This record gives sequence, structure tokens and C-alpha cells, in this order.
Amino acid sequence: MSEFYIPEDSENADDRQLLQFQPETMQDVIELYGDIKNEPVVATKDIIKAIETLKTLRGTMAYLEEQEKRLKDKIACHMLDKAQLITDDGEVIATWAMSSSSKRFNEKAFRAEHGELYQKYIEEREGNRRFLIK
Repeated sequence: MSEFYIPEDSENADDRQLLQFQPETMQDVIELYGDIKNEPVVATKDIIKAIETLKTLRGTMAYLEEQEKRLKDKIACHMLDKAQLITDDGEVIATWAMSSSSKRFNEKAFRAEHGELYQKYIEEREGNRRFLIK
């Protein structure tokens, strides 16, 4: 649990109240503990169970995503070149249409043709924490 001194609604800056705050989300942790200490923390039984559950969920999600892909393939193969799938009553139950075309900047070609200009506008961005399950 983290401790923070929070000023009360008083104009006197010395009037402070100690509050306890337990982060509840990854974003809370990032905001409260910006710097990373390269040292381990011992997992509790509850956290070990959370890791095991997360691994199981990821396996289930991968299976479900594969099932989704197979079902979408089956439906698409039925629709062929048609844009709508309807019931006997004419109710539209699925559509498969082209999205609008878009324009994108070809960074690779620009870098090859205008290397110096490209380098002039390169900015380094701060990395972010990656959450990995081993």
C-alpha cells in the first residue's frame, strides 16, 4: 500500500492528511510508480493463482479466436461475391463489403529517397512498460 500526503482544502500548506491508496489498475501503477526498480518482488499465492488463471484465459482466447476465424471463413465461402447475407424472411444478418480506400505515407520509400530529410525529423520516444507472462 502506498502512502501519500494530500493537502486538505485548507490554505495552510502544512495541514496535510496521510491517505492510503492501493492501485487497482495497471494505469494506476504506471502513474504512481513511474520509475522501474530492476529488482524482483515475491509473488503471493493469490498472485500465482492470477498468473495461472491468466495463462488459462490466454489459451482459451487463442482457441476462441481460431474458432471465430473458421466460422467467418465458412460464412464468407457461402457469401462468395455477395455483400449481404439474409434470412428467408429478408432480414440482413451479415454484411461483407469493401471499406473505403485510404492514403498512407510510404515512410520506407521516403527514407530511401530523402534520407537526410528523413533523419532531420526523427524523434526518440520514451519506451513503455511491457507486461509479459513467462
